[in-house]
Amino acid sequence: MAWERYGDGMRLVGDVHFDAQTVEDAIDRLSFARNRPATMCRLLREGIKKGRFSKDTLWRFSKWCHWEDQSERDAQQIAKLLFGEVPPRFRDEQNKPHDDALTSYQHFLKSVVVRYRKK
Repeated sequence: MAWERYGDGMRLVGDVHFDAQTVEDAIDRLSFARNRPATMCRLLREGIKKGRFSKDTLWRFSKWCHWEDQSERDAQQIAKLLFGEVPPRFRDEQNKPHDDALTSYQHFLKSVVVRYRKK
């Protein structure tokens, strides 16, 4: 499966490149984290089902990938399975974008799209 830019996010096109059960198991583990990730888990499942992720979902998810907790390891596993890499953290603790967030986000999208580009 390939990722392509879609609006301000990205979407999947073609055949699935990840093991759906492995991703679901990782989301299940994340769902038990002490820091209440129910919304994030729902957004991940919806994104997989719809085959697309919005910028907002990706930015929210990036915080989970940098949490200094067991949930960080689970989120990073999900990111690596879906995107081939862990996104940088785009927002701070107050949900304000980091100074270089937009640039970092564009680099992340480009990297993922290039990695999974159809041959």
